Amino acid sequence: CKTKLCQLASSLGPGQTINNMIAQKRMQQAKVLLRNTDLPIAEVAERVGISNYNYFFTFCFCKCRG
Repeated sequence: CKTKLCQLASSLGPGQTINNMIAQKRMQQAKVLLRNTDLPIAEVAERVGISNYNYFFTFCFCKCRG
């Protein structure tokens, strides 16, 4: 594999998808921003690439946090 995306895909564990990996990275960054800044949740969502605050909070963040 010569592209970065191809290298990432080949390094995924069993049952993991690129979409899952991207979501995990976004949530990791969101956690850092929420812990270390006073940014509102809507701003954090936007900074990690999710423009819909409701989607970020109800689906992504709650699902990833359990």
